[in-house]
Order: sequence, then C-alpha cells, then structure tokens
Amino acid sequence: VTPTPTQKPTEEVTPTPTGEVKPGLTEKEEQYLAEKTEEAEKVDVSIYTASSAENLKKAIQEANDVLAKFKDGTVTKEEYDAATANLKKAMDGLEKKDTTPIVTVTPTVKPTVQPTVSPVRPTVSPVKPTVSPVKPTVAPVKPNKPVKPGNGVNTGDMSPIAGYGTTLLAAAALAGAALKKKRSDDK
Repeated sequence: VTPTPTQKPTEEVTPTPTGEVKPGLTEKEEQYLAEKTEEAEKVDVSIYTASSAENLKKAIQEANDVLAKFKDGTVTKEEYDAATANLKKAMDGLEKKDTTPIVTVTPTVKPTVQPTVSPVRPTVSPVKPTVSPVKPTVAPVKPNKPVKPGNGVNTGDMSPIAGYGTTLLAAAALAGAALKKKRSDDK
C-alpha cells in the first residue's frame, strides 16, 4: 500500500474494512493503550477519593472505546492521543482517601447521688451521779428579812441535768463529725 499525496512519509497507512486507505495508527500504539488500560483497570479504586476514582473510570471507558475503534480501523490519531493523555492524567490524579482514624471521645457522666441521711439518734446512757451525803445547814432566818437570790437551799437538782446535757451535746458533735466525714468520702 502506498501513501496518498497528503500523508506524511512517516505515517503508516491502514486499510479500512471497506478497503479505503487512511493514515492509521500502528499495532504498537494499540498495544500500548491496551496495556495502560489493563493497568488502570487493576487499580483498587476503593482506597481513592470518589471524584478521582470516577475520573479514572471515565478515562478507562474512553480508552476501551478507542481500542474498539482499533479493531474496526476507524480510530483517529486525535482520539488515540486524547484517550492516552486522559488515562495518564486520571492515573496521576488519583488521590488517596484520608485514612486518619476518627476518634470520638464520649465523656462519661457520673450520676449525682443525693446522700440519704438517716437521723442519728444518740445513745445516752444514764449517768449515775455520785452524791456524797451533805448535811444541810440551816441558817436561822431572821424574821422580816428577805432572802437574797443564790442564798437558797442547795438541793443538787442541777447536777444530773447538767450531765445529761453535756452527754447529749457530745453525741450531737460526734454525729455531725461522722456525717461530715461520710459526705467528704462520697465526693
């Protein structure tokens, strides 16, 4: 087959199915595009971003369309060049997904418990006062002279009451201290 006058001497001439002679691409170019397409099809697109994976899929489809045209002899140099360039651009443009693990911190909430305080009933054991017998001295009262306060008869009635009161105060102080300690331990 001889080239037509409009062809460059370096271009190969490929006959079409109808027998018409057109400048064509070599089998080497077809093999190159087939190898690059096969290489692109083997890429695991799941590790790449959706947009870059979609660009690669489109470029592979375009390359497969051009390879089909190789079979029927209708491919042009421009189609081959565009498919090859788009496939290379898509392969070079693959962007990996961000694989930084996402750490979610969930704060734990410690429920607030209202302490139930049961009333503390102090146990008071009766104090037996030791009373030594006292012989009352009775001073003679002069008639018509009023008795001064504090000079009355000492009966000892205040001794047991004072003991009970002191014991009760000590028990209340101990109960308060125990409650305060329990509250500080709960925190």
